[in-house]
Amino acid sequence: MRWQLAAVPIGVLLVASADDGRDRRARPASAAERAQAAALTSELDLALAETWARRGVAPGPELDDLAFARRLWLDLLGTVPSLEELRALEAAPGTAEERRAALIERALRDPRFPRTFAEQLARVVVGGPDAKRDDLLYRRRRLVDWLAAQLARGRPWDALVRELITAEGLSTGTPATNFTVAHDRDPVKLAGRTARAFLGVRIDCAQCHDHPFADWTQADFEGLAAFFARVTPEDAFVREGPRGELELEDFAYRGDVTGRDAAPAGMTPAGAPPSAMAGADMAPSDRVGAHPGPPPGKRWVAPAVPFSPELLPAGAPGLGEERGALRRRAALARWVTHPENPWFAPAVANRLWGWLFGRALVEPPDELDTGVAANPRALEALARDLRAHGFDLERLVRAIVSTRAYRAASSVAPGQDEVAAVAAFAAYPVKPLRAEPLAHGLLQATSLWTYDARRFGLVRLIRAGQRADFLRRRGDRGDPERPEPATLLDRLALLNGEVVLERTKPDDPFGPAARLPALAPTDAAAVEAAFLMALARRPDPDEAAPYVERLAAARSDARPGEARAAVMSDLLWALLNTTEYATNH
Repeated sequence: MRWQLAAVPIGVLLVASADDGRDRRARPASAAERAQAAALTSELDLALAETWARRGVAPGPELDDLAFARRLWLDLLGTVPSLEELRALEAAPGTAEERRAALIERALRDPRFPRTFAEQLARVVVGGPDAKRDDLLYRRRRLVDWLAAQLARGRPWDALVRELITAEGLSTGTPATNFTVAHDRDPVKLAGRTARAFLGVRIDCAQCHDHPFADWTQADFEGLAAFFARVTPEDAFVREGPRGELELEDFAYRGDVTGRDAAPAGMTPAGAPPSAMAGADMAPSDRVGAHPGPPPGKRWVAPAVPFSPELLPAGAPGLGEERGALRRRAALARWVTHPENPWFAPAVANRLWGWLFGRALVEPPDELDTGVAANPRALEALARDLRAHGFDLERLVRAIVSTRAYRAASSVAPGQDEVAAVAAFAAYPVKPLRAEPLAHGLLQATSLWTYDARRFGLVRLIRAGQRADFLRRRGDRGDPERPEPATLLDRLALLNGEVVLERTKPDDPFGPAARLPALAPTDAAAVEAAFLMALARRPDPDEAAPYVERLAAARSDARPGEARAAVMSDLLWALLNTTEYATNH
């Protein structure tokens, strides 16, 4: 209760800054946009069906409406659907296909979607919340807020990436600079993350030596890192200065200039390669005369891209040059996001698929160069659609969640091999939930109304305090892009955690434990509502019977209201501690 008491006096101050979801665009997809997405869905379905036929697997049974809503809400909105939303879904007219299409559009228009999507992208760009703690200069939350606002406005992925790579200013005022700050403004770290996050390749594996399994060389990685060499290392502002080179050890140095190996033609005295930035076009007055080369024992590395140099725009300063038509990072950003860059579109398409299915088409998602796609045709279709439609990520999400594979249950038909079915995306994998959706779902599953941006600000503030308490106890660890199975400590956080006990306690007259038995027309209806709230399904008869009997028996207790609330408290606590609740399936 400490945070509840603290929330009251400061609520007025913080409500104004709370996320109210008004940055979400209200315009639904047009009929033409939906038709185009449906065409992509059909192509994906065909590609998957061919793989199923070739491997001799059959897709799992299709989910019913409620199970589909739970899967969709957890993936796109980061929480479970409310009882209110489930009732509205069941009352909706039309065929199952029409209801699900409407459900997808509703989810994509919900203010919670860009927030959830932004968190997924932030994990790719800077890692999870525990990767680097916020400090005076680093503000991960501001980055997530900024990403959410950009996604809500429909800003394309290539424009976001260009801003992330090139942004200048303070991390609070220019949130995109948190990409640079998160990696300590280190050219080596920035190059590695740029390649992994935006191109899906591990060029940084060639940091110390040529890549043992791919064609990347140490020079490839060093040239990429050199694009970030002029980012100011200590200034509070992120900015790109006019001078600065990537300076590395020169292992060919022998103690004096005369003792060095002779440098090949076109190389600097320290052996650094010439610029790949078309810097030869620079006027002599733009070159640095006071800095002819690196100090003894060091070498400068010129900025150079590891492949497709023809996509690199001309005009950025090369080795030893101060000014150009473009800054180095701007040139790199345009090269990374060029529509003809062979890795840019597949990288984000592969990650979107992995986010929604729990496993990417190429695993790991940053090994596109050495990995083998589980379905090459599907990956190519996604990448091609991205290029053709301006890198619209929401369009891809709409198409993927409309596929037959996304509607498949986690169970397989009799006689089918479960491992083979999951590998072919014929059965949906059982995905552990991260701390965030667990926390959001916990609060929603113990509420009779929908927790969203329409709630009164103080209510959302109190809810934020409960969520923060749960996240503090559980933490967020492991692979930032793939949730890991729950540990014993995770289970204990649900079994004995203060938030779970607080939300299910029987002596709260406004809590679900007291209100469900009091408001439901029958005991069976009260039990059914509890299952819908927690698991988005109705109970089997043998699941419901014990609690219906206990609720009926409690009517003869000396204090029937308290006794019935205690029964419902037991049921809610048990449901929230099931594996079924803690996974998306």
